Amino acid sequence: MSLTIRLHSVKCIEEINEASASEEPYALVTSVSLQGRILPNLPPFPNFRVLRYGVWEDFDAGEVKVNSGPPFWGFESTPRDITNVDDVIFVVTLMENDNADPDSYRQLVLGAAGASLVSTLGTPSRAIRATRLLDDIRRQIDSVPSLPFALDDDHIGTVEFRLDTSDLIPFGIKDKVLTIKSDEGHYELTFRIRRLSLLPPGAPIAIAKQTGDILTATLVDRNGALNVAFVIGTGEWEPPLPISGFMFPTGAAVAMTKQTDDILSALLVDQEGFLNVAFVVGTGQWQGPVRISGSAFSPGASVAMAKQTNDILSALLVDREGFLNVAFVIGSGRWQGPIRISGPVFPPGVPVAMAKQTDDILSALLVDQEGFLNVAFVIGTEQWQGPVRISGPAFPPGAPIAMAKQTNGILTALLVDREGFLNVAFVIGSGRWQGPVRISDPVFQPLAHVAMAKQTNDILSALLVDREGFLNVAFVIGTGQWQGPVRIT
Repeated sequence: MSLTIRLHSVKCIEEINEASASEEPYALVTSVSLQGRILPNLPPFPNFRVLRYGVWEDFDAGEVKVNSGPPFWGFESTPRDITNVDDVIFVVTLMENDNADPDSYRQLVLGAAGASLVSTLGTPSRAIRATRLLDDIRRQIDSVPSLPFALDDDHIGTVEFRLDTSDLIPFGIKDKVLTIKSDEGHYELTFRIRRLSLLPPGAPIAIAKQTGDILTATLVDRNGALNVAFVIGTGEWEPPLPISGFMFPTGAAVAMTKQTDDILSALLVDQEGFLNVAFVVGTGQWQGPVRISGSAFSPGASVAMAKQTNDILSALLVDREGFLNVAFVIGSGRWQGPIRISGPVFPPGVPVAMAKQTDDILSALLVDQEGFLNVAFVIGTEQWQGPVRISGPAFPPGAPIAMAKQTNGILTALLVDREGFLNVAFVIGSGRWQGPVRISDPVFQPLAHVAMAKQTNDILSALLVDREGFLNVAFVIGTGQWQGPVRIT
């Protein structure tokens, strides 16, 4: 995992020595990595840069300005780890803008920093190098003759932003405050240290609406921590941040859906086989994950979740011994179960597809150990029925299944059989399942994943990748016949 450090916000504590009604400060941050590039027969030459944040206009005492600028660590906008706090130097220069171009002062600081770091290149003491850097930057700014409308900004102060070992957080976010006070102004600068996660390539991601304005994604990183990323409205995505310890298998599957109008819940199985729940209420902080079962499941086992009724959220997953289990929660209450609702006929941890068949019927599909497609269902708040087989042994055990409403009255499922044919099965209303029947040539991998969603009110479309790596689309209009699949790449 890697760190980013950025100036998060600036607070004006007191306006000092300023004729105007408001302050107009800006910050220059000199970021230095002493573990820099290697030159032949010389000590490592530091990597460094100077970033400008602001100008913040109409800044009055007591106000806080949030900074939207990029992190000053690491370099080239790439997060980097810090293993030793003595390997970096951060110097913060705060200026009051009068009439000058702030970038002129950034160039002055850049030149002073470069000359200072070269002059101490053979010095082993980090403390000496940091002190010299501070002095050289201060001297450069203070020695420049004031030129009206060119170089007439006021120097509020230049100080070191010093990290200690507690700032090298294992995960999450830490804010650290730096105070700069002089005859020119008094400010508090808040710096945000963030530990970013390294994610396994192709990791499963769950995505759902947290609120009307917030879209949230959850996934497990390389270290086994559950991470959350989110976006507000049309803004930029906030990068994934861990919300748990290192307790899950790398890249474990996560299921996520709304428990109530205000609660978004996520389920996943930890390294020891316990089912866990994490949740967030509104725009609050994530709670959990906490265990809600015994250690009955394969680590990282697939979990399916869907609303059984308006008040009941249900989850299905297969345990280590091949039994299909159901867990559920009513409203904002405690999770119940999981309890077994089948015999030991399924591969452990296989994917389950779940969708509303009618307003009252919630249905689930999964493929058993012998390759038969099975359906289980529940009507309202009654007991689960099944699972029962609805096909021949045509499918790879545990084959992934996609389900979606084709029309208001038709629920449709797609999956690939052992020979690579795409198959469709469907049910009309509360009737019996029809199919599955083949609707393609044998061009797909037997365990190929299918994605399916409504393209328009009348068109249901499906996408999947064939054996040669081409993306294919199949679709159906209303109650008609399936068209395709055809390649679209």
